[in-house]
Amino acid sequence: FMVKTALAIAKQWRWGEHKAKLLINDPKAYNLCCTPFAGGHADGLAWWERLAVSADGHPLKALAITLLSISPKRCNLSVDTFEALAKIRANLRYHNHQKAVANGKPTRRRHAHMHTGVQPGINVDIAADLGANFAWAPPLAPQTQNVDDDLAGPESISLDEIDAAFALLEHEKESMERVLIDGLDEV
Repeated sequence: FMVKTALAIAKQWRWGEHKAKLLINDPKAYNLCCTPFAGGHADGLAWWERLAVSADGHPLKALAITLLSISPKRCNLSVDTFEALAKIRANLRYHNHQKAVANGKPTRRRHAHMHTGVQPGINVDIAADLGANFAWAPPLAPQTQNVDDDLAGPESISLDEIDAAFALLEHEKESMERVLIDGLDEV
């Protein structure tokens, strides 16, 4: 993936074949932290600029410096610039929409899936069958008290049910303590 992406960028930048071949090995060496790409620094751009290799011999250096230099933190573009770009984009989309409406072209996206039935809509019988036979519940999923309500969660538990559960826990705790005490008395 890294090599493919780097070569696509090199192609867009019209790098020669020699530089592209050198670029194939650089991402692999960088990923493995091999020489000359061993080490690192919190400021990536500073690290790449101080790297003691030439960009001609290791084109990844030129690529990294260029890409890191266009970071919004490093470039001279401000929030106002991005806001202006957003306004221009929105205005352009609005004008394209108006132009499409005037030319009678569709303005909504069309969905791309195949309709396999004669009648539109969902076949309720098939959907129910799929829901009954293929509904998988993860092993640690909470079990609902009401089988008919799949959306029932912890908030559907009443205070009486909580009190009953705590009473049961207290009863089990007391019986365990009695067993421990009785066991110590016998010794």
